[in-house]
Amino acid sequence: MAKKLLLAAGVILALASCNKQPANTYTISGTLPDSLQAEGKMVYLYKGKEVIDSTAVVNNAFTFTGTVSDSLKYATVLMKKTFSSLVFMEPGKIIVDATEEVVTGTPLNDAYGSYNKEMKGLQKNMREKIEPLTKDSTMDEKIAEKMIDSIYEKYTADAKDLNLKYFDKHTNDIIGTFIFIQLVNGDLTPEQFAELKGKAGEYILADENVKNAIERQENLIATQPGADMRDFNGVNDEGNEVKLSDFVGKGHYVLVDFWASWCGPCRHEIPNLVNIYKEYKSKGLEIVGVAVWDKMEDHLKAVKELNVTWPQILNEKEATQLYGIAGIPQIILFDPDGKIVKRDLRGEDIKKTLDEIIAEKKML
Repeated sequence: MAKKLLLAAGVILALASCNKQPANTYTISGTLPDSLQAEGKMVYLYKGKEVIDSTAVVNNAFTFTGTVSDSLKYATVLMKKTFSSLVFMEPGKIIVDATEEVVTGTPLNDAYGSYNKEMKGLQKNMREKIEPLTKDSTMDEKIAEKMIDSIYEKYTADAKDLNLKYFDKHTNDIIGTFIFIQLVNGDLTPEQFAELKGKAGEYILADENVKNAIERQENLIATQPGADMRDFNGVNDEGNEVKLSDFVGKGHYVLVDFWASWCGPCRHEIPNLVNIYKEYKSKGLEIVGVAVWDKMEDHLKAVKELNVTWPQILNEKEATQLYGIAGIPQIILFDPDGKIVKRDLRGEDIKKTLDEIIAEKKML
């Protein structure tokens, strides 16, 4: 009888060990609705830009299995032109909801799934408020723009609050790393930045992307109004080496426009700068464009298309890092001595700022 009990216990343990997933492995699975017509299509697992695994959809489902390693902290599950989901690579059964693009099943993925759901809710609410304004042909365009700006500002503030809430729960893991970078690249006061950095644990502070974000934010704080110009080299449209100090600090007020050919808001701002240049050049104003994150051939094409006549400096990365720029366009006004007068200039604010200087000093 005792032998039979021992044999039975052994069988149960064997079955349990067969059904239990090894401690250091992951399974990523997902089901797709019939509406996607995904049968037979490929789903890819990306580490950055590298495909590390792929599988075909069978019976509207897909599965990846593998071993967790320190070199693969997160990946992207992607079906081209269908869905893309960020997955944290931790042991266990990870489930991808391809319809909502939300991932659950393991502690980090569950936490990020909750965060993602709330963030998507904020984005949906913003879109639902903005969409009617973009379609209302009876509304004055400037009034609509102001209302849209107000809605977007509310979304930005709410998103920031949500990021801060979740960061407080993840001050030393990969979720916190992602959120830290988002917050630092956003609108933080120096005090908020210092507090955020103080809360971040060693895991987050050791991340290379976090280090770059911290350096950029510190540079942003160091290049506020009153600070001296930070010089950098680049090439002009003829391919000759130039530097910012060739134009700034030479006795004139200078608008420096950090932009790129592919950037819609940058291109939208150019006609305004064209008009500003026509009106204020005779009064002493100079404009310099700094093409960043761009290719020379695309830049030159945009210069011609947009009728840009002021000097240009092509500098792919260094310039934005030196001035703590995370997004473009970024237009900075320098005074005749090369000190920063104002950052984040756009639209009507440029003319208003220049007129205030003329009213005070009678010149540019």
